[in-house]
Amino acid sequence: VELPAFGILPLGTGNGWARATGIRRVRESLRHLASLEGANPPMLEFDLVETEGILAPFAGTGWDAEIISDYHKRREAMPEAVRSQVGGLPGYLASIFTRTIPRHLASSGPPNVKLINTGEPALRLGDDGKPVPVPEGGPGAVLYDGPMSVAGASTVEELGLGFRAFPHARDVPGRLCARVYGATPMEATLRIPQLWRGVHPLPKSHIFFLTAFRWEFDREVPFEVAGDLLGDRRVVDMRAAHTRA
Repeated sequence: VELPAFGILPLGTGNGWARATGIRRVRESLRHLASLEGANPPMLEFDLVETEGILAPFAGTGWDAEIISDYHKRREAMPEAVRSQVGGLPGYLASIFTRTIPRHLASSGPPNVKLINTGEPALRLGDDGKPVPVPEGGPGAVLYDGPMSVAGASTVEELGLGFRAFPHARDVPGRLCARVYGATPMEATLRIPQLWRGVHPLPKSHIFFLTAFRWEFDREVPFEVAGDLLGDRRVVDMRAAHTRA
């Protein structure tokens, strides 16, 4: 299937893909379109993540997916008459403090994940910020096996609002940027400025460039695709879509 060209306006709460095109505000977008006076606009090409037949700029699991899952579960547990009054940022904050944080405090530890290469020989991001081959990183290679706080893949640098979770997403065209972050919530909190800016290297952060791979978790985890909850999963396959947007 060949995707048509389309434009993205920064209208939602994330705006990660819109910001990747260089556009920050809706009015800026509209002024730019008007200035073209009917001429073809400049185009950018993006690879896409394919997960369970769905194409998206990013997908994964971790704290963000947990918050989304807790938000929906909290809303579903409420009477329908009051659901519309507990949405937006206040609803997300309430879910964090009543469900997500208490669960982490009571848990025995983070999930464990295996990242298994199922495509072309793997590349990883070296400490100097350049992709390098992974020794014996061909199909079947276990690239990571350990604790996971965040695990996902992206073809755009940020998840929105300036958070550069995948600053090297477009360094290797034709491959997905897969990232595993194994730090604890406390360790991550102490490094929020570096995480937000996309600083590399960071302790317990592992970045790979892959054409296809599989996540295997030791328990069910909530999985999201571009901010929409896909459901709980123990195994997730991803690959770089042949079609580019």
